[in-house]
Amino acid sequence: MKTLKRHITLDNFTINGENLIVSFTFDNETYYEDTISEGEFEKYIKNKGSLEYYLDRWDYTTESTYQEYFQKDYSEWLKDECQKEDVMDFLDNYYKENKIPKIIEE
Repeated sequence: MKTLKRHITLDNFTINGENLIVSFTFDNETYYEDTISEGEFEKYIKNKGSLEYYLDRWDYTTESTYQEYFQKDYSEWLKDECQKEDVMDFLDNYYKENKIPKIIEE
């Protein structure tokens, strides 16, 4: 997996129901802010398999184990489990194919 040549640090992110708004720095020097469609983030999370779960179960009749498959709703996952690392992984992938936004002047 390719990574960005420069070190990205996610300073802040907000998901408002339509957009993923991120603030980040490269190499601890340059400050950027970007607004990305939340649909892009949701698509990435679904394709990555973050919403899929398997639970080991015991069948008392056959005295054997089996796995039960579950798929969590994206909005539930977003509320309960979304972490900074998920957004970082998304940004790393997203900026391989999209332009990095203009620098914000301080």
